[in-house]
Amino acid sequence: MEENARDSVPQSENYEEKQGETQESFTKESTSIDKREQFEKLLDLGLDYRFGENGTAQDIHKSIEIFNEILQSSEKEAKRVHQFAALSLGQIYELGEVESPIDFEKAMKYYNYSAAFGNAEAHQSLAFFYSTGKSVPVNEPLALLHQAFAVQGGDRVAETTLGYKYLFGHRVPKSCEKAVIHYEEVAAQVVEEVRDAKMGGISFQSEITRLSEAVEPTARNEKTIKEDDEVIKYYEYHAAAGDPAAQVMLGTLYMKGGYGLPQDLKTAFEYFQLAADQDHPAGLGHVAFMHAHGFHVPKDVPKAIELYRLATEKGNPLAQTNLGFMYMTGNGVPMSFTEAFKYFKLAADQGYSEGQLNLGILYYNGDGIKQDYTKALKNFGLSAQQGNIVATYYYAQMHQNGFGTTSSCSTAVTLYKQVVERGSWFTEVEAAFDLYMDGYTDAALILYEQAAEQGHEISQTNAAFILDKEPERLKYYTKDKELKRQMAFHYYRNSAEQKNPKSMLRMGDFHYYGIGTQVNFEMAALYYQSSSELRNAQATFNLGYMHQFGIGLPRDLHLAKRYYDLSQSYDPDAFLAVWLSLARLGAQYIWEGDLNTTLQHVIGFQIEWDTVALVLLGILLSILLFLRNVIYYQPEPVANAPQNQPEE
Repeated sequence: MEENARDSVPQSENYEEKQGETQESFTKESTSIDKREQFEKLLDLGLDYRFGENGTAQDIHKSIEIFNEILQSSEKEAKRVHQFAALSLGQIYELGEVESPIDFEKAMKYYNYSAAFGNAEAHQSLAFFYSTGKSVPVNEPLALLHQAFAVQGGDRVAETTLGYKYLFGHRVPKSCEKAVIHYEEVAAQVVEEVRDAKMGGISFQSEITRLSEAVEPTARNEKTIKEDDEVIKYYEYHAAAGDPAAQVMLGTLYMKGGYGLPQDLKTAFEYFQLAADQDHPAGLGHVAFMHAHGFHVPKDVPKAIELYRLATEKGNPLAQTNLGFMYMTGNGVPMSFTEAFKYFKLAADQGYSEGQLNLGILYYNGDGIKQDYTKALKNFGLSAQQGNIVATYYYAQMHQNGFGTTSSCSTAVTLYKQVVERGSWFTEVEAAFDLYMDGYTDAALILYEQAAEQGHEISQTNAAFILDKEPERLKYYTKDKELKRQMAFHYYRNSAEQKNPKSMLRMGDFHYYGIGTQVNFEMAALYYQSSSELRNAQATFNLGYMHQFGIGLPRDLHLAKRYYDLSQSYDPDAFLAVWLSLARLGAQYIWEGDLNTTLQHVIGFQIEWDTVALVLLGILLSILLFLRNVIYYQPEPVANAPQNQPEE
């Protein structure tokens, strides 16, 4: 017994020792978790200062201090958030946020540090730097390497950029099949965002402004903002007068955010309720929608169904669609695909986008009805034509897989690209225009370039416009004028690939005059021809000029006249330029005939008709100006001049 007792003593002591080690390990782990949470909270605080969120006043300098404090800490727990602090610092120095100066070298340093931890967004930023030559020479192979790492990390900007490169064969073999894989991946994420928002597939997005068409910064309110304000004022005036249609429209704008209005569910509900109080079908339908999802008001499915039925009886397509959706999902009513089909069909027959989308889904899946890809394709197409993001995605899938139509990779990738460019992260392009108008041209250019590298065509033209037309506004961009021209050439070329006629025209100019590339008249003519086919008057005029003088094209006076005439048909305002060119062309035609040869023999030298024509035109204009002054000029009477008295 004693032996057994003695044997049990060390066992007991060993157990207590192990228990102590376990408790100590737990304490260390608990302490480690606490410290990790502290650093994560510190990171969140830095982000709050950076963006002015969660009741914190924006203070970039304070956020920089906090991020540097995290990076200076060598504790293991701090290193877990090092990559995010370094990423934020890189972004601050890249864009020069809130008076912080742009510093590409510092940004590069922090991006490299963050990327060393495997941060996908940092890898994409490095890829952007190497693609555009920010603080480093352009290095496309290295850019592609960082892009590959970013894609592996799930970065959708990198995924989109790589898809775009495969689509047009930029530094990689051209492959529609590879492009469609990358675009589909990101498009699916966009659709998921739309579904999570529960606001339907159509969103109000401000039209992205082309800088070449924008007004001068001193007249900022002359275009987009003024137009948006006028739309809002129009609806506010009629809504205040009790017009339920205007009340519904304002409610919709506030619900989704559009025409410069912020998303405001409270105000949206108030406008919808005003319309519903007048028994307006759309007002009833929208109030029901907000009760169904708990937007601003407590979620109340039975009340929503009651209001949906009232609005449905009055023919409101939104109510019909949402009531059908409730039957399709069995939300508050017994699940019934038959009832769902009935209500979706009613809405679709009125041309309602969401009704067409959901009807297409029923046909696609064969839920409650016979599967019919042809009808599914038709409804998805009709909905997509109205800008429905989700419908566009399904429409792309059907073209990709050949459901209800012939399989077409090119059509599918074009549709996926449209969906991707409606993603939430492309709203930065709208911010770029505000920065440009406020004088922060460098920051605007960076945002345009980032979107341009993803294949966003308007951003490509805007980046090219700044580099080509307004390089003097850039303070932090490279001082190398030739590099600016080359980058402008790069973005114009990419935009021209996407069938922008003005970019095609500018590419013709760049090749004609040797801007950012070598002089190449033949290539200039090809770009002018492509632009002319899209009815660009200036490009068409240029083709006439090149045919007239045999520059890059066969010398042909008849073709020259044809292009001059065509130019005026495209743009009647070009009358004077075309008339002068035709006059010179006619004179040239005469002088290059037998008369010119005879005169050359008589006077003994070749007549330079261009010079003669200019002299004659100058004389003609002088005569016209003289006659105008004689006819219209009336001398002012001289003050206090003596009046002629009649003779007695």
